[in-house]
Amino acid sequence: MCRNKDDKIVGQLLFFSGFFAARSILNKPLSKITLPLATKLFNVFTWSFGPLVFDKDNYEEVFTAIINYIDIMAKRKIYAIRNVTFPILDLEADDNTLNGIMVSHGFRKKLHGTFIINISKNNDELWQQLTKRAKYDVRKARNDGVEVKVASSEDEFKKYFEIVKEAKKNGGLPAPVWTRLEIILKKELNVAEQLLLAVQGDRILAGMVVRSFNKTIEQTFLANSEFAVKNKIYSPSLLTWYAIDKFAREGYTYFDLVGVNPYSDLRTKKEEGIYLFKSKWGGQLIKYNTYTKIYSRSKEIFLEQIQKLVAH
Repeated sequence: MCRNKDDKIVGQLLFFSGFFAARSILNKPLSKITLPLATKLFNVFTWSFGPLVFDKDNYEEVFTAIINYIDIMAKRKIYAIRNVTFPILDLEADDNTLNGIMVSHGFRKKLHGTFIINISKNNDELWQQLTKRAKYDVRKARNDGVEVKVASSEDEFKKYFEIVKEAKKNGGLPAPVWTRLEIILKKELNVAEQLLLAVQGDRILAGMVVRSFNKTIEQTFLANSEFAVKNKIYSPSLLTWYAIDKFAREGYTYFDLVGVNPYSDLRTKKEEGIYLFKSKWGGQLIKYNTYTKIYSRSKEIFLEQIQKLVAH
């Protein structure tokens, strides 16, 4: 948190530190051995849509103070700050000014995109803004007997983790390490996260992690099982609609589908599929920059080589 001379909180930044850098390494059989080493050597900071600035009259000053602080701390403790974003939904923020602050601190930028849904509407309005395909997928999943629940047991988390590893192997999707899921299960972070599961009887078909912060829900690590794919059970669609409806009823403002390639002529086949899925929920395509700063180039080169070896 950032305070002014009157000890009033004028800004804050929620960031995560730890094992975000090397998921491809940590999900291997020897992860219990590699996790402590990789966390120590390749520790990173990351955050989404921050810092938040409450003193709008001194926006630039507060934003700069927080970035200065995190930059100094990062030089002592980590090897990189990766894929961070500033508040793209803050209408009082000047994107050009904030971009200038990040670049002046040595951050590299990369254009990215996401679909963000305004969920401060009633159920009927949210349903009507879905595409015909989205409505069909949700109805079919329900007709197939699929239901959604919040995971609560270690066994459910482990079964979801197997689906995630399966999806990553087949499609190269990003996957959380098991330790990350344990943190969510044990609620060790002071942030609202939960694992939603699509189930058919006793079988877990799909799952996704949702994180809530500042009246916004982020959808992450959405993974579908081979069984659901082979049997054309649209469990990811039911999961997504369930979350949109649930958090709208709970008073949240935005639902962030987190991550698409905004360049239609540069998308891979996989990225095109992701874009089509995330575009069918009535959200607005938002283009924004992600920022990365490497503090140890030698560690970055070493990590790149290890990841190449693991990929083969």
